[in-house]
Amino acid sequence: MFRQLTDKVVKQFETPEGARSADLDFSLVRKGSQFWVQQAENEKLFATNDAVAPGSQVLGDVAESGARLAQEFPGLTIAATQASLAITALGAAAAIKTGADLLPASFRGIAFDCLYTREVLARDTVVYEYP
Repeated sequence: MFRQLTDKVVKQFETPEGARSADLDFSLVRKGSQFWVQQAENEKLFATNDAVAPGSQVLGDVAESGARLAQEFPGLTIAATQASLAITALGAAAAIKTGADLLPASFRGIAFDCLYTREVLARDTVVYEYP
């Protein structure tokens, strides 16, 4: 049994290229439309990767430099993180103060600010409150 299998394998290597079983299988698969659809999707993916490669390289270099700086200057890293959090918090507070997160609503011509919504039994319900 083992000898028969090894003989078949050896025979495949002795068969001329294009007549081997793998070549015949590939030629059969290549005749199908799914092969060509997948081929086009692969080309699209390769083109996308090529288009993004320069930007990815720059971002990778920036990230590597940032990691090196974070290791060399841990105090600076903490300060930068804290500053980023503070700026984010200030932006959120300004949005709340200006009402950017409130949804405008009206009922019978009277305008309200919608503070939050919730879904109950597949119906949308809105809670209105006076300012």
